[in-house]
Amino acid sequence: MTEPDPIKSEQQPVALYVFLDLAERVVMGKSKYKTILTTDNGRRPLNDAYEEALDMCMYLRQEILEREKTPRFDLEILRRMRDFLQEIIYSEPKVPGPDGNLIRSLKDHIIYLQDTADETLALLIAHAPNL
Repeated sequence: MTEPDPIKSEQQPVALYVFLDLAERVVMGKSKYKTILTTDNGRRPLNDAYEEALDMCMYLRQEILEREKTPRFDLEILRRMRDFLQEIIYSEPKVPGPDGNLIRSLKDHIIYLQDTADETLALLIAHAPNL
């Protein structure tokens, strides 16, 4: 997915549209939450932003797949992900947390992801003739 350097263009300025989008978001937020976004509002903005970024990745991948018209999905991707997660789960952590809890929590999340990947892989294999 390598893209060439952009060329100079006299087309629409993206920054202006982003600015207008931001202004619309402020108005929408004020209407929905009865306040504008401020600091120290009781939320964790890094978590909010991270979750929004994950959503963005999903939407971007959806658009890429829809433009391709023929998804390049390969069951091998899930198999490799499962193997990678197993390798992490069963390897000894190189830098344990002070009390080990961080590593244990990370491993719990990875085990959950592995289980999810295994379930997804089983579903995909069951429906492989339809792919």
